[in-house]
Amino acid sequence: MPLNWDVLAEVMIWLDRPDTTRMSRTCRALRVIAPRMLLKDVVLIWRAEQLSSLCRFMFADRRRFRFLRKLSLEFLVEAEDLELGRLTADLFSHLTELEWLDFYDCRLLELHKSVLPPISALAKLQTLKLENLTEHTYKFIKNTRLPLLEIVINFHGYYHFVDPIPVLSPFRHSLKKATVTFVDLSARGVRYPLVTTLHVGDCDAAELRVLESCFLNLRELSFESAHEEVMWSGGEVEMTRNLNLNPEIRDPWASLARLTGDILSLYILGVQCREWNTRT
Repeated sequence: MPLNWDVLAEVMIWLDRPDTTRMSRTCRALRVIAPRMLLKDVVLIWRAEQLSSLCRFMFADRRRFRFLRKLSLEFLVEAEDLELGRLTADLFSHLTELEWLDFYDCRLLELHKSVLPPISALAKLQTLKLENLTEHTYKFIKNTRLPLLEIVINFHGYYHFVDPIPVLSPFRHSLKKATVTFVDLSARGVRYPLVTTLHVGDCDAAELRVLESCFLNLRELSFESAHEEVMWSGGEVEMTRNLNLNPEIRDPWASLARLTGDILSLYILGVQCREWNTRT
């Protein structure tokens, strides 16, 4: 007995991408709905050749662009490739529905001058992940006005340590979750009232008063200091801990409900709470 079209479409929802592709070749109706199924999860690109293939697939029918919501570009840029830069710029100029974007190698953003403008115009982008930062990407982050709800950014390799508090200030009115790595949290002039979750990795400065003053409504904090990167001495550890414990410069952090981190980082913070979640 032949199955109804709507039943076949429901079956296709649960298939992986290879099976969805094979099923879409069986009839014209399923071929029409296949792009929605193929693009419903994160589209993960591991090589530049895959990016070219994705572009050919998307531009074959431009109605497909509205289905691509999550894109992860995980490949390293081996050399200056102007054609790849133009292709990337053209792709992003059509991804108006994109909500989630991950760049493993930010040099991709510098292959052509027309790559960054369409990304800065992604009005529906909510999550941005960046690794291997470049100077142009750093300036782009400081000057863009994307309505981000979440950002994941690793400053390792850009400068020794970067203070993300002023850098991420363009998103201070929308940001709710942030993950920052290889940082120095020292500026106190910017407040992030909506941020409730903060993950900090390899932090060179561990002054609790800075975190308290900038993230007033934080509920979950994961913190790891950079003691392994910079080889903190025992005196430096104790000095920072005593600063954090000084009652004259800190107030109770009423909003904080969950704190995680390695034992030394929690010791340095000097936070007092009833339950500890520690990693050795």
